[in-house]
Amino acid sequence: MDEFGKLKKLMSEFKRLPRRLTDEPTLLEISKFPHYENVCSNILAFYLSPEEPHQLDNVVLCSLLRAAGVKVDDSMLQVEWIGREVGTKAGGRLDLLVETNAYIIGIENKIWATVNNDLSDYYLTLVKYGENKKRNPIGLLLSLKPIEPPEGSLFKNVIYQQFFDVLLREIGPYAVSGNRKYVEYLFDFVRTIQNLTRDRMIDHEFLNFAKKEKKNINLILRRITDLRRGIKDKVSQLHGVVSFEQENVSSSWVYQAQDYQRIEAAFVTDIRLGANNTDPTIAVDTVLSPDGWEIRIFRRRGNLTKGLPELLRELRIETHPLQDEILKDQLVYDMRLSFESGIKEVAEVLRNVVKVIAGAGGRM
Repeated sequence: MDEFGKLKKLMSEFKRLPRRLTDEPTLLEISKFPHYENVCSNILAFYLSPEEPHQLDNVVLCSLLRAAGVKVDDSMLQVEWIGREVGTKAGGRLDLLVETNAYIIGIENKIWATVNNDLSDYYLTLVKYGENKKRNPIGLLLSLKPIEPPEGSLFKNVIYQQFFDVLLREIGPYAVSGNRKYVEYLFDFVRTIQNLTRDRMIDHEFLNFAKKEKKNINLILRRITDLRRGIKDKVSQLHGVVSFEQENVSSSWVYQAQDYQRIEAAFVTDIRLGANNTDPTIAVDTVLSPDGWEIRIFRRRGNLTKGLPELLRELRIETHPLQDEILKDQLVYDMRLSFESGIKEVAEVLRNVVKVIAGAGGRM
């Protein structure tokens, strides 16, 4: 079987794999901070305090204590102070300290990090905080997965899912009366942490497929690399033949897409709509992909007195929005050329578009 026969067979087998279920990303996952303990501790501090605008009273704190086996009356518990990164007797830093009318609660938060803290020192700190006020110390080691606290530390391990099981069971009435925005943020936080505990990073069906078809997958990856290189070389040829007479058209360069989903390269041209460097700049990217050539136009910097689509319509440059979630602000010139189009033909179309836009400084 030749190479293309192997690749065709590979794609046929790939299509038979079960479709992978993908969850919508949470806000924390979008921000790329889901595993940062500092971020999680800041969020916990906000929701543990009834003084914050979430309007959830003590339900989060009481749920955490109940998950730890502490019997607590919501109506009787009063939070008096919450501290972050509280200094301990031996110079450590306790993630959270919650002072109530009945307890001094220390929370050490662990997402992925191991427990190398001196929890015995942390517990003595809790005792010190509570002894004059006759408040019982409670040390909680909050973690994604079960962790055995160091012997003699008197900290109790509570895993996040135990905490959330209680919280989701009890939050109902509070969620109805609470601040809707912060209730949604709390649920987003819960789902983010739950996602961290699941084995979502590896698609085992595809893993087995990759083991079986490793040689053919490497073959197609090499061919894709060759295709990317060839596309960039072709765009570089365009760079070599295009020149612009207009003074407000800046030097251009070739850009290779780094996103693994994009097999494309672009010849980038910037047009300044005015005499000063601070004037608005319009980018004109001549992009080559396996689908062919297209010219994408967007505002690089500065503000236009009218919208770019309106300006281009006045200039009789017909465009349509690029159907891409990431590049949705870019407009595509309605004159796609085939992949096989000659470099001189592409260069002529590009020159005409740039010439019209470059002369529009007074109409911006």
